Amino acid sequence: MGLSLCLALLSWFMVNGRARALRLAADMTDELRHMAQHDVLTGLPNRALFHDRVQQELAAAKRHGRRFALVFMDLDNFKPINDNYGHAVGDLVLQEAARRLQRVLRSSDSVGRVGGDEFVVLLGDLIGTETETVLALAERLRQEVGLPYKVDAGRALIVSFSLG
Repeated sequence: MGLSLCLALLSWFMVNGRARALRLAADMTDELRHMAQHDVLTGLPNRALFHDRVQQELAAAKRHGRRFALVFMDLDNFKPINDNYGHAVGDLVLQEAARRLQRVLRSSDSVGRVGGDEFVVLLGDLIGTETETVLALAERLRQEVGLPYKVDAGRALIVSFSLG
């Protein structure tokens, strides 16, 4: 009976250990995939993932006759922020800028960080020629990002974006 109990326990540990190892491997694979496709600092899609999203949108636009727009954004005078206040403050500004961009966008849109202080917004699923809609959204993005950034107690920085 003792041998049967030991064999049963050993079997149980082997089955559960294998399942646990498979779950851990799957979780690690998901985490590695996320790390490979997202910017570490902001959590936004990186250049590779954003390129993939643009290619998907381009294919969908061709297939269904839809339109989309890309808005390229660059923080103005970002280097002096890093030089004068340090990279930790610069990182806080980039993180907050990313949050602000995401707040303004529709759920069908996407924003990615493609360089140090460079972002790209993909406005998908546009119908017809919605130039005014794109320009209005770009202006909202510019205004939202242009609000003061509170980087520590009592200090706020003004940052602006160039859009194209």
